[in-house]
Amino acid sequence: MAKHALIIGGTGMLTHVAEWLSGEGYKVSVAGRTFEKFTAAFGSKQEAERNIAFIQTDYFNTVAFSGRIQEAIRERGSVNLCICWMRSDAEESFEWLKSWLAKSDNPVQLYEVKGSHASREGFKSEPINNLKWNRVILGIRMEKGRSRWLTDKEISEGVMNAVKKGKELYITGDVEPWDQRPG
Repeated sequence: MAKHALIIGGTGMLTHVAEWLSGEGYKVSVAGRTFEKFTAAFGSKQEAERNIAFIQTDYFNTVAFSGRIQEAIRERGSVNLCICWMRSDAEESFEWLKSWLAKSDNPVQLYEVKGSHASREGFKSEPINNLKWNRVILGIRMEKGRSRWLTDKEISEGVMNAVKKGKELYITGDVEPWDQRPG
């Protein structure tokens, strides 16, 4: 049976991650707000849904988000890997997702992707039932004395490296010097 990956935020900066996982033999479910962004990222529905399926939902509405995710998982099978990029003001949906994944009968790896501010927080990865919670922190790149945010490709490469290495905490780019972050 194919492994199943759920990606929240996969029609934007994590598009390369979804494609990589599909190439690695995963069934990939990508949650996003609009089908237009999905087709822009992955092509036509018929073509994309061979390996990558779309779940139309908005994580700012926790009730609708939880219902759509559960429905999609019932249709596509249990999740082995979840990569999640949610804004910090969607904490209720993230907490729901984390607790729901922890109820799985199978081991699940969760990679929470966070911005550079997360480097200022403590993080301790502790298993929650069958859930292993990991974190990827996005930093900056310094070039010729100037800083810039990471590109979507660099972000995806960092997330892929974190998954390949099984890192509990993985920082892609630089988080210091703090005062050099772009405005």
